[in-house]
Amino acid sequence: MKNLIRVIFIFVCIILFFSSCVNEATNKDDLMPESDNKNSNSMDEATLESVRTPEASQNNADDHSYFTYEQAIKDSDFLFDRLKEDYPFEGVLYRKYGLTLDSIKDNFNKSLTDNKNDMDLNKFALLLKDTVQSFQGLAHSGLIDCTRYRDLREFLKSVYDQNDERYAPFIGKNTMKTYLYFSLPDRMQILTTPSSNPRNSSNEISLKILDDNIAYIKIPSMKSGKALENDYAELIKFYEEISDFKNLIIDITGNGGGSDWYWMNNIVRPNISKPVKVINYFFMKQSDINLRFYELNTGRSIYESKADKNVIDTLPMINPDDLEKPGHLFEAYKEIYPLKEGEQLFSGNIYLLVDKHVYSSAESFAMFCHQTGFAYIVGAGTGGDGGGFDPVFIALPESGLIVRCRASSYLLQKKPVLSFQ
Repeated sequence: MKNLIRVIFIFVCIILFFSSCVNEATNKDDLMPESDNKNSNSMDEATLESVRTPEASQNNADDHSYFTYEQAIKDSDFLFDRLKEDYPFEGVLYRKYGLTLDSIKDNFNKSLTDNKNDMDLNKFALLLKDTVQSFQGLAHSGLIDCTRYRDLREFLKSVYDQNDERYAPFIGKNTMKTYLYFSLPDRMQILTTPSSNPRNSSNEISLKILDDNIAYIKIPSMKSGKALENDYAELIKFYEEISDFKNLIIDITGNGGGSDWYWMNNIVRPNISKPVKVINYFFMKQSDINLRFYELNTGRSIYESKADKNVIDTLPMINPDDLEKPGHLFEAYKEIYPLKEGEQLFSGNIYLLVDKHVYSSAESFAMFCHQTGFAYIVGAGTGGDGGGFDPVFIALPESGLIVRCRASSYLLQKKPVLSFQ
């Protein structure tokens, strides 16, 4: 009983301390690797050269600002037609913010009409940014800015073939010219959307011994690449050091996401002794693009993944109204294997500290803990959009600007799939 009281006391202290240790961040929902140069004010020279064409020389960059009202309306129609076919969160959008895709489109078109006589690419980009912001980041919705364009383009190029459909939105001629145009310092802020969501002031993990039987790990983001590997080495050493402890607090408050592989490889795999399989259920509209995107990302036909209708009774968070919309319920599974069969570095109690800023892949980890009992979850409700595969990217045909959104809506189950003793 004394140990439990001590753990609860420490939780309270941690929450009070970290509530004062947050700052503003420029991106809310990072699924892909972060830029190595977060303060970069322009695209790197290699990327500039890769998108530079005779028509998009410096002298002609200003000409690209010419953009008509008619082009703006075409892009609006294209975007909202795609969202109506692909976006599975319209019910959530209405319940949470009182908005529908039609109401957002109407407001967007009205703003375009109000600016009909002085329309150009800069004006359109600002109005599009305001419109996309009205989704408030729901389901990874967002307008891709220049820094994000550069990072995603280079990342997708490294993992997909040149002709892969998932890479295609980033290499259309019009898109490359547009992002070259907005990469110049005096225009770059037009696309940038600062976030008002507090995030962690440091991106470095923190490892502490709080008591004889209580250890503490702070994980500010789910990193990828070399940063993930560096953290892995530190964490493995720490798990070995605290192997005889009874309690471990893992603090992911303010963690806006990153890579699922971070928590699977750096947290779960070292601390399980046998494989763990988790079944997830998700709702997705059956548009041609969604179906193709799912197959490309999973290697499975969507028709092989349809869930049994009876499973709906085990999903208390699903809203009946959503089931009336075009689309189906599907199932997917995640299987995680231990670093070494039969061995786990830490076998005591694990407590996961969360708050409303836990988002994307960080929330995926919280969902995993909820379903498996890997850790006790302590704190406020999380921010949303955990689970699922990477967002769909929509390149607008007239402006070349890219909007992204999630194609699948993952759902929590009533009971854990399995529990750890």
